[in-house]
Amino acid sequence: MAEEKSRTIGQVVADLKIDFPEVSVSKVRFLESQGLITPHRTESGYRRFGEEDMARLRWILEQQRAKFLPLRVIRERIEAGDWRHSDDDWLIEMQPDTDVAEHVRSLTQASGEAVSLTLEQLSKASGVGLGQLRDLQRFGLIEAKVAADMEIYDEHDLRIARVAGKMFELGLEPRHLRTIKQATERELDLLSPNVQRIMQQGGVDAPVHAQQLMGVFAAVTARLRESLIRRKLLNSF
Repeated sequence: MAEEKSRTIGQVVADLKIDFPEVSVSKVRFLESQGLITPHRTESGYRRFGEEDMARLRWILEQQRAKFLPLRVIRERIEAGDWRHSDDDWLIEMQPDTDVAEHVRSLTQASGEAVSLTLEQLSKASGVGLGQLRDLQRFGLIEAKVAADMEIYDEHDLRIARVAGKMFELGLEPRHLRTIKQATERELDLLSPNVQRIMQQGGVDAPVHAQQLMGVFAAVTARLRESLIRRKLLNSF
């Protein structure tokens, strides 16, 4: 590697901070320790980074920031040479677990045929009583849209009402679901900066990528919640 065409680790971090403010020398060293980058070493042992090293570093940091890819998947993609070109396979590769992958796909696809239901029709379609639906609306779980002086509920309200009905069968009440809604909103606050960053980057695919990211987040948080519940149950009996 020609000395004049390479960078020190300090220069690398300074260049990357323009686009990745969170990057640090220790971060770059960690990525090297994980085998994701292999900078040249001088006879004195100093790291020197070439243009290809910089390109790979930028790609790795973008996968972590915008797509939440775990290091294992990033390493596999690097070994396959995928880092040299852009693609959208990350959504499927992100989780090898079939159930989660299917869940992600279902969340990132259209939610099904659009519906417009009155409260009475929503009750019949979901099997949830009118009083319980009114409580769900009061606690912010379903939201009516006004059309032609009528309150109308869509396919998302129908899905929520059906899930709520299952939870009512377990003995929960509408007020209990408000706690779940509040916890979900706190979880979404964690993701909000990443979604905003994708939208700010612009491009015709930005809304799709943001939706995909939220789908991945919904799927993996659901799996984490399930795992925590199972562990709690096993430790309780």
